[in-house]
Formats: sequence, C-alpha cells, structure tokens
Amino acid sequence: MTGSNYYFAHIVPTSIEGAMHGPHIHEDAELMMHFGMNPDDPFDLGAEVELCMGSEMEKYTFTKSTTVYIPPNLIHCPWTLKKVDRPFLLIQIHQGATHTEKSYRQLLPKERFMSRGFSKPPKGFDGVVCPNSAQIAQISMNSSC
Repeated sequence: MTGSNYYFAHIVPTSIEGAMHGPHIHEDAELMMHFGMNPDDPFDLGAEVELCMGSEMEKYTFTKSTTVYIPPNLIHCPWTLKKVDRPFLLIQIHQGATHTEKSYRQLLPKERFMSRGFSKPPKGFDGVVCPNSAQIAQISMNSSC
C-alpha cells in the first residue's frame, strides 16, 4: 500500500543455521523482533542468535525474546543463527515506505563467505531499492531483495 511502512514476518525453522545476512545499512530505522513460541515460557527464544552492530562489528548474542532498534544508517549484521532448537517468529519493521539497503560486506573477512560454500563473496544490495510490500509476493525467492 502506497505510503505504508515495510513489514516482514516469518517463522524461522530449526533446519537452518549460520550467517543469514551480511552487514548493511538502511536509510530508515528498523526494528527486528524475535519472539519465542514456547507457550509455557514465551521469553525463551528457543534459539541462539548473534547480531553484529556498528562498523566495529560488535557482537551481541541473545537466547531470549528480544527486540532490537536499529537507527537509520547504522551498520548492522551479520545476523547469524548459532543454534535453533525450536522455531521462532522474526518480525522486521522498516520505518519507511520502501526497503532501502546498502551492503558493507567488505567489513567481513573472506573466510566468512567461504564457510558458507561461496567461491567469492555473493553480490550485495548496493544501491538497490526493494519494492513495496504489495510487490513482494511477485518476487522470486532468488531475488536480491
């Protein structure tokens, strides 16, 4: 919908681990919400997540339901799933009508990419403006957005 913020929500399964997204910035603020789905203990995330913040790539690790506020133009990620024992809910909210992203993959050593099976660093999102949420459904899973 024109003028609305960009929202993304999905359930993170137990079948994936490792770095999911390299360092980047957005023009607008972002919220990353991680919610555990254990009805007996909703604060238990059921996973161990590592998130790097800033150009120094300072690492933060959490195992509890957590919301992270990321100011505009702050370098953040890699977002790494260290361990996933139980699926959890991830909701991302970008405080802008379009999803903008600029890669800073040069902050990571080449070994980080090699450990994921790439022969060279994958293409980033430099300068890409991703479509609005109404267009997301039409995009292939292999898209750079």
